Amino acid sequence: MSTALENRLARLEAAEAIRAAMFDYAAAVDAGHIDEAVQLYVPDVAWSGANMPFGTGKTLTLSGREQVAKMLSKLPAGSFRHHALNMTVDVDDDATSASSRALMLVVSRSPSSPDKAMVLGGLYRARWVRAANLWQVETWHVSNQWLVDGTDVAFFNAVDAWAETAVEARP
Repeated sequence: MSTALENRLARLEAAEAIRAAMFDYAAAVDAGHIDEAVQLYVPDVAWSGANMPFGTGKTLTLSGREQVAKMLSKLPAGSFRHHALNMTVDVDDDATSASSRALMLVVSRSPSSPDKAMVLGGLYRARWVRAANLWQVETWHVSNQWLVDGTDVAFFNAVDAWAETAVEARP
């Protein structure tokens, strides 16, 4: 097999492995398996979330798995499903790093208002690195861009309260 073909195959395999890792991450977060979910991140991950606390227009910045785990643990596990849709993965030539972007969609039934659904949309952006046979995120940005009018935002109450007191959000 030629070197060019081998490199192309390595990039295609990397892109598929990253898509699979993203699926595993979403499933772990949705189920409340936070320890499993944060293994997707490098230990010193740079994580940011636009419009957090929700609706403030601020950007929440977190550093490291521990802070990300604390934030994720505030989500009402089991009451929502989130999706990374239309994901694109751009793998660098040497197949040791990549960037991805995806549309984000979260659908939730709030435990406090089971008769109401929340539908949230935005974007995920990530920078990935490969360590051995594992792909991990070194930078993550989620941009909460829209919420269907009239839906229940109680989904964010615990995350917002934690973000207001535990980590400085910047405008």
